[in-house]
Amino acid sequence: MWLKHDSGRLRVPVRSHLGASLNFEAGMVKRAPALMRKVGLEWLWRIKEEPYLWRRYWHDGRILLSLLYSQVLPLVIDKLATGKLPEAPLTVESERQAGCIKLKFSGAATSKNITEIVAAFRTTLSTIKRVVIDLSDVAARIR
Repeated sequence: MWLKHDSGRLRVPVRSHLGASLNFEAGMVKRAPALMRKVGLEWLWRIKEEPYLWRRYWHDGRILLSLLYSQVLPLVIDKLATGKLPEAPLTVESERQAGCIKLKFSGAATSKNITEIVAAFRTTLSTIKRVVIDLSDVAARIR
């Protein structure tokens, strides 16, 4: 909440919160047993320790399932059917806006196009620190 409230006053290029790690270190919340952490069930332990988290986890889980169903599953089906994923060439457009630069990516953002992506970020960040990233035209397939 503090980061969200004060983000406009902070003069740092990257902001991140540490989630529950501060609570774990302060001893306010007990970590899950090692076995639960190892098998990926720490979230279940956290719900036991902090029951209010179930709403957030439920909400996030529904969004994840929706994205998997609408974005990932079609790609997996296409890959199984054709044996490969078609790729559009990646283009990057840069547009100066009020106090920032907008980078609009179009095409396939794949490992083959990583040099273009890195170059666009380096060039932009060397001139201005506020960047808006538009991924609305990024796709993984061509029709």
